[in-house]
Amino acid sequence: MARENENENSHGGLHPALLTVSWPEGKRWTAALWKSQGRSTMRGIRGLLEARYLAHLSMPPSSYLEQVEEAQVLSFDVASYGDLSESDEAGLRALGFAEVNEALDAEQLERLSVFRNEARRSGGVSVGDPSALWRLSFSRPQGMLDTMVKRACVASARRQGDQVFGDRPGWPSKWLVEELSRAMQLELGPNVEGLERLCALLIDASPGELGWVEPVAFQAICDLLAVVLQASGRGQVEWASSPMDALSGLAPPPMARIRRGGSWRALELGRDVAATLLLPFERRETGEALKGLLSAYLR
Repeated sequence: MARENENENSHGGLHPALLTVSWPEGKRWTAALWKSQGRSTMRGIRGLLEARYLAHLSMPPSSYLEQVEEAQVLSFDVASYGDLSESDEAGLRALGFAEVNEALDAEQLERLSVFRNEARRSGGVSVGDPSALWRLSFSRPQGMLDTMVKRACVASARRQGDQVFGDRPGWPSKWLVEELSRAMQLELGPNVEGLERLCALLIDASPGELGWVEPVAFQAICDLLAVVLQASGRGQVEWASSPMDALSGLAPPPMARIRRGGSWRALELGRDVAATLLLPFERRETGEALKGLLSAYLR
């Protein structure tokens, strides 16, 4: 590398932008690591992953319908352009990454060559080919279940129209359950058991992989979580509306607030659900995670 990237110190040695790289089998979110800075780099990778996935999960139903036919996102990759220490590799494995052991062929390297221009554009850096590629795979419901869930999500999104999370409390989960019930026997109540059954249906929690969930399904889980809180009778719950920002094109993650003891407290439903049910480095057993969230919210 000719000289250090001016963004290295502020981004843990990572290129500040996460790119989507197209492969024959699908798309892969890809980060470039110019030079590892140890723990700072691991925090940066984790932050990029959390931010990108949560932004995707929070898209309005109308936006989901516009992109639902696009190629699937299969993984989060880190292309490393410098040497990694044993500690760096251990840090990546702790986040769920595994090194892609097979040598990258000319076509694969060409797909990653986009970072050469990115390096020059962001800091005048000259880079060659990556020395290693690390991959966090995404897991989805398998076979017919995946197809049924997607169909239900599309139908539910159409029923929601231009509405966003929080506009009609309780309806995103109700509509999705109704659409799922057209293809399977499904009865869910506004309780922990019903919420757990819905999560088990929508999330494939394969060990060491990120649980990929359709945005409509994710928002239905968050909606039902707020419904369960309200049904507990232990506090007044209000949903926050999540309109898309005109400048960034992003919608805020699902949120609500609860009134207990005479004061309101914000509940970061989206961030909490993603952390405890989807991200491999924080994920807990579904029932335990949901009960933990409800207990924390009602504390």
